[in-house]
Amino acid sequence: MATLSRSRERYAQRQRLSNAVAAEGRRTWRQLDARDVTGSWRSLVPQLLITLSGAQLAAAQGSDEYVGAALAEQGIQADPIAEVVPRRLAGRASDGRQLDSLLDEPRITTLTALSRGATVPRALASGWAELEMILRTQIADAGRVADGLSTFARPGVGYVRMVQGKTCGRCAALAGKWFRSNQGFRRHPRCDCVHIPSRENVAGDLTTSPRRYFDSLDQADQNRLFGKANARAIRDGADPIPVMNASMRHGGVYTTASGRRGVSPVPEQIYQQAENRADAIRQLRLYGYIR
Repeated sequence: MATLSRSRERYAQRQRLSNAVAAEGRRTWRQLDARDVTGSWRSLVPQLLITLSGAQLAAAQGSDEYVGAALAEQGIQADPIAEVVPRRLAGRASDGRQLDSLLDEPRITTLTALSRGATVPRALASGWAELEMILRTQIADAGRVADGLSTFARPGVGYVRMVQGKTCGRCAALAGKWFRSNQGFRRHPRCDCVHIPSRENVAGDLTTSPRRYFDSLDQADQNRLFGKANARAIRDGADPIPVMNASMRHGGVYTTASGRRGVSPVPEQIYQQAENRADAIRQLRLYGYIR
């Protein structure tokens, strides 16, 4: 049975980074002047932008070493044909836009709430919730994309999704399934799931079973994370994967990073649009993601 120690260590490092940046973001948000939301926020954003960009870089670094070590744990030797360039994943949002544009959204959320009659504390709370989601998601995405790039650079290697903590049913339904390296990593805001690089013929040895995860939860968490009807069906013997797949077909919230275009395409756009693997490698080199 393959171990997951490298993947769990990678996740723990990323969580520590995310928690530190969220704490810094909270301190920054508390400095916001509700009498001048726009002016005060725009004076605070530059330093937060530096902090978040640095965290993205830190999350993306070490991907080549991590992927190699995680594969070695499974007895897989797969040499990369290129190496990841972490700095290309820092300083912009995972959907391709400029990061400062994304960091303006908490201001807009706050002003929108105020315009609709919310109290100042409630409006500020909604803005902070937006900011925290942005900070945590962008750090996680930078790390995930870097790991995905390093995986893609190793012919024949794909990934298995590893869920973390009390994750939602949609993520759990994808746990343990092997994906080709050019398939986008489906996630939702604040998603904590990570890649486990692997080959299809050994992926089944990884302990990432949706059923085991479901059974590890108490009934209240099963209902909360999977939905009452879905959880009941699974408790009655249904397979979690088709149950949650059916639920996602009726209005899921997953995205990939292909919604907006920036100055250059993000890696997932390249995977989707490339004619073949060689073309994808060429474009990833062209836009500086690997070298």
